[in-house]
Amino acid sequence: MERNEILKKGERISILSSFVSFFLALIKGIVGFLSGSVVLIADALESATDIASSFASFFGLKIAQKKPDEKFPYGYYKAESIASLFIGGLIVYAAINLLISSYERLISPTKTDYGFVAFVVVALSAVISLIISLYLKKKGNELNIQSLIASGKDRLKDFFVSIIIFVVIYFKNIPYIEGGLSIIISIIVLRMGVITAKDAIFALMDVCPSNETERKIKKIIVSINGVEDVKHIRLRAAGPFIFGDAHVKIRKFVDVERAHEVSDKIEEKIQKNINEVESFTIHIEPFKTEKQKIVIPVKNKKGLESEVINHFGRAEHFIFVDVNGKNTVSHYFKKNPFKNKNIRAGLSAARFVLKENIDVLITQEMGEISFHTLRDNLVEVYKTKGKKVKTVLNNFKEKRLEKLKIPTRRKK
Repeated sequence: MERNEILKKGERISILSSFVSFFLALIKGIVGFLSGSVVLIADALESATDIASSFASFFGLKIAQKKPDEKFPYGYYKAESIASLFIGGLIVYAAINLLISSYERLISPTKTDYGFVAFVVVALSAVISLIISLYLKKKGNELNIQSLIASGKDRLKDFFVSIIIFVVIYFKNIPYIEGGLSIIISIIVLRMGVITAKDAIFALMDVCPSNETERKIKKIIVSINGVEDVKHIRLRAAGPFIFGDAHVKIRKFVDVERAHEVSDKIEEKIQKNINEVESFTIHIEPFKTEKQKIVIPVKNKKGLESEVINHFGRAEHFIFVDVNGKNTVSHYFKKNPFKNKNIRAGLSAARFVLKENIDVLITQEMGEISFHTLRDNLVEVYKTKGKKVKTVLNNFKEKRLEKLKIPTRRKK
C-alpha cells in the first residue's frame, strides 16, 4: 500500500470515529440533562473530548500527507505523533477531572432517579465504544498509525466509564458505589493517557521503533551476497513510518559503481520486506581481514601438490584453501559434478563453488557468463601462474597474480 494511501485511509477512519463520538456525546448529554443525572452529563463531556482527539488525529494525518520540501526534507510524518501527544494529554486531563469528580461523589453520595432510558443509553454507549475501540486499534496496528491506536485506547476508556455508570444505575441504592468504582476506572484511564503521551514523546525524540524490526533488518542485510558484517543500525519512527541507516562492511575490494549496486540491493530488499520503512541509507565500509577462502580447479587430489587445470568448468576437482595472510590454514576437495555437462558447465560450476562462500577464484580461463556470475557475488578472479596449487598460492600471497577485470576469450 502506498504511503499517502495509508494516511488517507487513516484519515477516513478518524472522520468516522468523530461522527460516532459526536452521536454518543449528544445522546448522553440530552438524556443526562432531561434526567438530571450529573454522571451522564459528565460522561457526555468525556465523549466530547473524544471528538477533539479524533479531529486531532485527522489533522495530524492530513498534515502528514504533505510531500517533503526544502524546509522539511524528511516529510511531515511527525505531525501524526504530535496529534497522538495531544490525544494523550486530553486523556490525562479527562482522567484527572473524572478522578476529582469521583472523589467528590465518594465523600458526598447522592441519589438520582436515572430511569429506563438512561439505562438503555448507557448500555448502547458501552457496546458502541467497545466496537469502535477494537476497530481503531485493529486498523491502527494494520496501518501502523500511532494516532489511531491512541484513539482506540481512548474509546476503551469510554467503554469502562459506561460500564461504571451501568453498574451505578443498576445498584443505585448501594452507598458509595458510584464514587468508589469511578475512582478505580479513573486511575485506569489516567494510565492509558500517560502511556499514549509517553509513546508519542518517544516517537518525537526518535526512539528506536522496536528491537524486532532491527533484527529483521539485520537479517536482511547479512543475507545479501558480499556483506560480511553490519554495524550501527539506527532506526527512528516518524508517524507511521520508519527511517534508518546502517554501516555495512564488505570484505572484497569493490569500485564505487559496484558498492552502489550492493547498497541499492540492500535498500530495495528492506523496503520490500518491511512496508513501514520509508527510507533506509546504507554506508559501505571495507571489511579488513587477512582471512580468505580460495578455490582452484585441479586435475587430481594430491593436496597442495595437486596439478592445476586451465579449464575451470571441466576440472576434475576443486580445491578449497583457507588462508590467513601468508599462512595456509586448511584445505579440502570437492568433485566437480558438472565436468561432463554439455552446455554452460562453467556457469553450473560457478554456482557450485559459490555455495562454499569463496572469496577468490584462481583459474587460467573463464567464460563470460561464469565470470559475471562470480563477480556479481563479489568474488575476485585471478589468472593462474604456476603448475601446482602450492606455487599458485605462493604467487597469490606475494601479489604476483593478475586480477581479471574482464572474462578471457575462451568461454567454457
